[in-house]
Amino acid sequence: MNKKRQIVKMLKPTLLVLLVLGAIAFVEGRLDEKKCLKVDIGFEKKKEHPFLSREEIKDLMTENGRFILEGEKLIHIDARLMEKRIKSNKFVYGVEVCKDLKGVVKVNVKQAVPMFRVFANDVSFYISDKQQVMPTSMRYTPRLLVISGPMMERLYRGNQKLLPYERQLFRLVEFINKDEFLRAQVAQIDIDINGYLTIYPQVTNTVVEFGRLEKFKEKFDKLKLFYEQVLPRKDWQYKKVNLEYKDQIVCE
Repeated sequence: MNKKRQIVKMLKPTLLVLLVLGAIAFVEGRLDEKKCLKVDIGFEKKKEHPFLSREEIKDLMTENGRFILEGEKLIHIDARLMEKRIKSNKFVYGVEVCKDLKGVVKVNVKQAVPMFRVFANDVSFYISDKQQVMPTSMRYTPRLLVISGPMMERLYRGNQKLLPYERQLFRLVEFINKDEFLRAQVAQIDIDINGYLTIYPQVTNTVVEFGRLEKFKEKFDKLKLFYEQVLPRKDWQYKKVNLEYKDQIVCE
């Protein structure tokens, strides 16, 4: 009796594998007969940043119409190849292509999400929230924080290990983007060759001399204090505000 139980236990994994293989073979057999009736393309976060259209994704899949998907046998449509073609677009962060027994090729596109825009010498581009370079688009221009200066040109080369300064800069941008008040106030940050930041606001003409990246949270606290308590006074008009010094706000 015990031997029979042991044999059954040993056979269970084998039977399970055979069932799975049988199911795969059955599905592949059905796919071999089925033709593509429709290509269903969906986007994640498209409403936030509509860089791409369904037509552009379809063109990537078919190499601008060289291949027709509808009417083609599903077995002849290589999902991995379709993903590779779609990922060649810099606005795509990830993609999944699958086929079902109804004859539908389903495409789920994850668009890259821009974090800020860069102007460096004669180059302009976006940096995504995954710290990847994104090109500008004729189709759509998001309203983002702008960072300029010669030190930013290094990011354009991409695929490089971030320097400590650059990692700190990403933390500063994340801090601004998460703060509703700062996001509304800070339009552009210019970084000179020595790493000093100058902030140009959205609304006022008061230039903010921010200094280096160190202790940026404390400096933004002082900037908020300036906007809330100093700037509203109509009898005080300032061209510059310096936040470099500890526990001080120097106005000119």
